Amino acid sequence: MKQRKKTKEITVEIAGIKLYTTQSIANTFGVNVVTILRHIKKGDLKARLIGHKYFITEGNLKDFLGTHSIVKPHKKRR
Repeated sequence: MKQRKKTKEITVEIAGIKLYTTQSIANTFGVNVVTILRHIKKGDLKARLIGHKYFITEGNLKDFLGTHSIVKPHKKRR
């Protein structure tokens, strides 16, 4: 059985502003981290690259969720 690589979920609060990693958002919504990165690359989800990780503020996440959907609707099977 193949084991999944464990990755750290990081949520940081600085000066009252919550910062989320792509991994923590992906885990919360049950999607792959690549899906979150795709939204960042398209410019739909604003994020800051700090070191080697993207961080998303709570405000930017709320703005994104107000106008976009993270998961795609399922296709109907025939």
